[in-house]
Amino acid sequence: TALQMDLKIQSISADLLREALAQAREARLLALDKMHETISETREDLSPYAPRISIIKINTEKIGLVIGPGGKTIRKIIDETG
Repeated sequence: TALQMDLKIQSISADLLREALAQAREARLLALDKMHETISETREDLSPYAPRISIIKINTEKIGLVIGPGGKTIRKIIDETG
């Protein structure tokens, strides 16, 4: 969803940009092919070391309790969980 190109010069031509994008696409597809060769399908079990995300819905009336006085509670949660 994003693209970044770092340049040492002021500008580049459209042809050079097209060539760079084509090379980047080729490299990306090669990397994906190598990844697929190594792991051709997803694993049934998630590694215990894989990051997890939890989503908790908080009633808007209780948000103040989560934040705490001066943000104390939310800072503690962030410190403990990263």
